This record gives sequence, structure tokens and C-alpha cells, in this order.
Amino acid sequence: MPAALALVAYAVLAAYGVTKLPHTGAWTLLLALAILAAAAAFLLARQLAAFVFALLFLAGTGVGYAAAGVVTFGQALTHKGGGEWAGLARMVIGGAALGLFVAAGLSLMLAATLAISWRAVTAGRSATDWIASTAGALAALGVLVWLVSAHLVGRRLFEQNRCLSGSAVQCHELARDERFSSDERGRFALRGCELGNNLACGLLVASMGPGQGRDSAAARAVAARCSAGNADLCQRLGVRLLKLGDRGGGIASLDEACTRDVRWCDSAASAAEEGGAPEAARRLREAGCAKDDARACRGLLLQRPTALDPGELERLEVKTCLIGDVNDCRPLMHRDLERICALVCAGTIESQWHTCGYCAKDALAAGQPAIAAAWLESTCQRGYSWGCRDLEELRRQRSAPSAGVNLAR
Repeated sequence: MPAALALVAYAVLAAYGVTKLPHTGAWTLLLALAILAAAAAFLLARQLAAFVFALLFLAGTGVGYAAAGVVTFGQALTHKGGGEWAGLARMVIGGAALGLFVAAGLSLMLAATLAISWRAVTAGRSATDWIASTAGALAALGVLVWLVSAHLVGRRLFEQNRCLSGSAVQCHELARDERFSSDERGRFALRGCELGNNLACGLLVASMGPGQGRDSAAARAVAARCSAGNADLCQRLGVRLLKLGDRGGGIASLDEACTRDVRWCDSAASAAEEGGAPEAARRLREAGCAKDDARACRGLLLQRPTALDPGELERLEVKTCLIGDVNDCRPLMHRDLERICALVCAGTIESQWHTCGYCAKDALAAGQPAIAAAWLESTCQRGYSWGCRDLEELRRQRSAPSAGVNLAR
């Protein structure tokens, strides 16, 4: 009777588990429930096959609980994280280990009760009965092990159901699990992307293959997240569509990336170049530069400088200098230091003030300390501490006739 009740308890747990598998895989626990319930009924009827099944099942679960308890207890002993909660964490893990040991003890005790009644159940059984009963018991156990290992655990049925129930994070985790086929991972990524997980969308883009253009379910899901403001996904989708041969869809997605966030215009342009669309790349950089993105202006200078007349080229160089860094200003500084530095040092942003310090250094090297001082004073008055520091150093060194002036940058 106690062993039969234990099998019934496991059957009840299987029935409860069915409620956690509303979308897929419920058949696995229903089949396990049927096996356990039948074993309990036949055990009460003193059937040899059920007796062998229950003995092996309870002994096996007892050993399994004990092994898990040993591992968990070892984790409690070696646990080092948690900071001030480390002691509590060790207690919780140790409590879990104790629970496993208790479960192991109960299972092994129930198996022992069956062993005690061995003679009463097996008396008078023929060899044929033993062979058939043992084969049946092992077959039922094999089915249970297969259901639990290959499906419930191996197929991660609980996690799949959480994904299908709306857990975007769970979908992303499943999409990364290489135990599943590429098609399955793609379906998990699609579900996660539809639920709003951008990481799942990134995996979905990577999973797109031939025939999946802008009208595919994957592209539509990613495009929705792109339209929600994620420029990174816009660009990833654009790059992928170009590689898959959907030129129009790819360029449209790259345009969307630039529109959503100007900081992506230049990288979108680079992707368009790699995809064989140089005109789209130029247009993307023009759009980014028009919105004062230094990288886009810089890329435009590198891409098509000969297509601009000298006046347009110089205006683009000046703009790139004013919104970029000192390296963007160097060619202009070499050609006409005073003209470009007057603009830079009158600027209102820190990058311009930083470049102004290099202007002052070049002016000093050219023997024009008064101009250098005026430029540094203009940035100092605007609250740039480096400008004030360099101006003070300049004045100090100019007051020492034998000392050379050196502004360290």
C-alpha cells in the first residue's frame, strides 16, 4: 500500500505538470501519468510486473535524489557569492540538499518495504512470468526515462510553454540553445521578437535564409521593432536583406536606421557600400552630415571628394572640423591656421575648445604667442578648464625670458 500511494503521488505530480504545458508536450506527462497510475493499480492487485516496476522505480528515484543531494550539499559548502547574504544563501542551498536526502530516504524505505514482501508476491511464479513481468516493467521504466530525459528535459518543454505563453526572455534563451534545430531556434527567435525582445530579434535576423525577404514573417517582426526606435535592428535587417538579394528591402531598412538615429547613418552607409549600393551610401551620409553627425561628414569626404567642386569641398571640410575632432581639422590647420582656428576657438562645444588647444600649440610653434593666448583666453572665458590651464602656463612661461613655451596636450 505505501508504495502504491507513492506511485499515485507521482501520478498526481504528473497531472499537475500537465497544467504547466498548455501549448505543447502535454502528452508526455499524460502518458507518464497513465503508466504510474496503472502501476499503482496493478501493484495493489499484486501483479508481479507492477511489483518489479515499483521496486526499480523507487530504488532508482532514491539513488537519484541522494546523488542530487550530494551535489547540492557540495554547492552549499563551496558557495562564496552573495556578499552579506552569503550565509543565508548557503542555508537555503543546504536546506534544499536536506530535502533531497529526505526524499531519497523515503524512496529507499518504500523500496525496502517491497523487498521485504518479495517472497509473498513472487512465490509460485514461473520463469515465464518472471521474464514477461521483468520485460514489461523495464519497458515501462524505459518509456518513463525517455519521456523525462528526451522530452521533458531534453526538449525543455516547460521552457517552451513559458515562451509560447508570452515570456520573451525565455524565447531568447531557447533560440540560443543549439540542442534545437536551426528551424526551431528560428521559431523561438521569431516568437521572442514578436514579444519585443531585441536580442531575440538579433538572432532572428541572423537566422534568416534564402527566400526570406522584406515580406517574410521574420523581416516583418524585426521591422516592427526597428520602427519602435531600435536603429541597430534596422541596420542588421538591412544588411541581411542585402545579402539575401532583397536590394530594395535592404536599402529601405538602412534608410530607416539613419532616420531613427543619426548616429547610425555612417555605419548604414558602410553597409550599403558593402552591399553594392554606393549611391545609397552617399545619400545616407549626406543625410547624416546634414544632421551634424561628424562620422557621416567624414565618410562623405572619404567617399566622394572628387564629385564636389572646390567651394563645396571646403565647406564640407570646415563643417566636419567644427563638429568633429582635431584630426578632422588638421588639413585645414596646415593650409590656413588662423582662418580655421578663429572659427574653432569661437565655438560653443567642448570638442571645438579641445581642438583650439592644438591651434594654440601650432600658433606657438609658428612664433605667434599672442594669437595663441587670445585663442586660449576665449575658451577659458567659456569655462573650459584645459584652456584656462594652458593659458596660465603660457603666461607663466612667457614671463620667464629664458624659458621656451610648451603646452602639453
